[in-house]
This record gives sequence, structure tokens and C-alpha cells, in this order.
Amino acid sequence: MRNIIYDFVRFVGARIRFYFLKLIGFPKPLKYLEGNSNDYANKISHGCINTIIGIPIVFGVIIGIAYLYFTYFN
Repeated sequence: MRNIIYDFVRFVGARIRFYFLKLIGFPKPLKYLEGNSNDYANKISHGCINTIIGIPIVFGVIIGIAYLYFTYFN
């Protein structure tokens, strides 16, 4: 279960970075942002950044859903 959540957080983090960079006018390929390259440092740095960005987004959505559930369905 831990790997599923970790992979989902990295997936969300990469997509958030991709759309943010596209929005501000510095588009980068999604493959680059996910760290899919031969450079080991690139894999580590992008993986960490994606995780750091993805964690608050995923937990914010989970807390928001829990709040709505307990507010309106309880």
C-alpha cells in the first residue's frame, strides 16, 4: 500500500509541475519532470521535488473529502 500512495504522490507532483511550468511559459517535457533519463542525479532530484509538491496536494484532497463527508453525510 505504501508504494501505491508514494507512486500516486509522485504522479500528482509531476503533473502539477508540468502544468505550472506550462502556465508560466517554461514548458518542460513530462518525461524530464518525472526523472526518466539516464542521469542518476536527475532521477533523484525530480523524484524528491515531485514528492514534496505532491504530498500536500494529495493530503489536502483527502482532508477535503473527509471534511465534506462528515459535514454533509453525518
